[in-house]
Amino acid sequence: MPKEFHLTIAGEGDERGRIEQLIQELQVANQITMLGNVADVVKLIQETDIGLLCSKQEGFGLAAVEIMAGKKPVVLQEFQV
Repeated sequence: MPKEFHLTIAGEGDERGRIEQLIQELQVANQITMLGNVADVVKLIQETDIGLLCSKQEGFGLAAVEIMAGKKPVVLQEFQV
């Protein structure tokens, strides 16, 4: 990941521990913030440049709509289980 990029991850899920381990292995902890559940999603969207929605279950969900309503581009990536 280029040094000028910063990734903020919102939400909780079964893969959190695995993601945290990967962050440490890749030595990118200074570029990634894991927020957990977020109460003020609108504020978070306002502070971002782009939204990325990765899901095993939903190809197009409410989070994508919220990002677009915040006038931010969104990338959707559905993972196959």
